[in-house]
Amino acid sequence: MNFDDLYEKEFREFEDSDLYHRLDNKYLPVPYHRKFKLVCNISIAASYLFNGLSGITASFLVYLFLFQIIGNSATALCFTIGAIVLLELMKRKLSSLFFKDFLLYKAFRILPFLMLLLLSILSITSSFYGSQRLVVELTEAPESYSNDGEISGLNSQIEKLDKQIEDARNTTYSGVTTAPSQETIKTLSNQ
Repeated sequence: MNFDDLYEKEFREFEDSDLYHRLDNKYLPVPYHRKFKLVCNISIAASYLFNGLSGITASFLVYLFLFQIIGNSATALCFTIGAIVLLELMKRKLSSLFFKDFLLYKAFRILPFLMLLLLSILSITSSFYGSQRLVVELTEAPESYSNDGEISGLNSQIEKLDKQIEDARNTTYSGVTTAPSQETIKTLSNQ
């Protein structure tokens, strides 16, 4: 007796279809670098973007400091570029060594950690103060104008009110300021 399995026949036909191959490839194990390629690219781009912004703000502070000392903008710019590139390279090199030792070998080395912490603090503070100086230096000062005419007019009005208040205080009956004078003083004081 020859029995044909209907389900097996359907499965063989399904194995030959494009849908089967797409599903089969969809659930194959994918290497980490391919599976998270987008996340990796976004992280790298963000890292360079924020390092660039940090470098610009920090370099502005260093440039202004060196320019005040040296007085030559070209020399100050060269020293600034060198200092910022050196700082960023040292941070990247030390951080990769420190995290490699810590994550792979479970070894915590205090000297690289302290150097990395010191470089990070230096970078953060110079970026913070550099961004403040950048805003101050690139923002135009507000225009100041003189209000001497308006102020002198107000001062003369205040003097007239003070004179009227003094006259009302001097209006007395038997040594006591009268009630209408007190009302006048109150009104003038409110003005």
